[in-house]
Amino acid sequence: MNILIICGETSANFYGAKLAIALKDAHHTPYSFGDHVLAKESIQLLSLDTSLYSVNGSWSLTPAFLKSIKLILQKPPTVFDKAVIVDFSGYNFKVAKILQAHNIPIVTFITPNFWLWNHVKLANKLIQYSEQVITIFKKEFAFYEQFSSKKIVYLGHPLSLDISPDSADSSEKLIGVFPGSRRSEISHHLPQMAAIIHQFDDQSCFAIFCSNLDLHDLIRAILKRYDLEFIPIYIEDSIPLQYAITAPGTNTLKLALRQIPQTIIGQLS
Repeated sequence: MNILIICGETSANFYGAKLAIALKDAHHTPYSFGDHVLAKESIQLLSLDTSLYSVNGSWSLTPAFLKSIKLILQKPPTVFDKAVIVDFSGYNFKVAKILQAHNIPIVTFITPNFWLWNHVKLANKLIQYSEQVITIFKKEFAFYEQFSSKKIVYLGHPLSLDISPDSADSSEKLIGVFPGSRRSEISHHLPQMAAIIHQFDDQSCFAIFCSNLDLHDLIRAILKRYDLEFIPIYIEDSIPLQYAITAPGTNTLKLALRQIPQTIIGQLS
């Protein structure tokens, strides 16, 4: 089968890449609209690079994104047997509408937070256009199952399948700083994190982690503003850590599964 995987968020692309690997192992062909992580494991048709984000860098895609999807699906390189929308809160319905216009069956993998806020109307709308809904939390599964038990599947969280505790010994003193995966997150969180780093006499024990290379210039600019430009920036987050300071999100679960103590810094309205 030819399966199109559509991802927006950084974490969604990580899960999408895992899905693409599993699909290839099952002798299917994965195509994708996503970032560089998903592109490594699939035939990429549309890159979600920074040019598709709004001017202020927040998580709001320009109209060019949806237009690009429409153009590709008007003359697709192949017939897609299914499309999998991974997470993508705020754009699920818009993307689904385009896919429906081309009669492509839709699978929803990791739903928006309708289940957290008891948004029954929106949940039913998602179920109606989805051939199958794959959930990763037990409460998420229970919420959707009450509306359509035949369509809803419980997988469990993908991170819990392949992340194990760190093997670092007690002498490891590196503190990881995770300011986020979006431009707006880093702009809000990193200055606060920099202020914390300044409270330490030994600032050489810190390292910044961000998988998105496009955001490294922004990180360096903020670090320079706080006289912390000597702190290294890493793409991979598998380096053993003693402690972590992180923005809220998927990374907090990854750190918990690695059994790394953490301080979570979030921004309230």
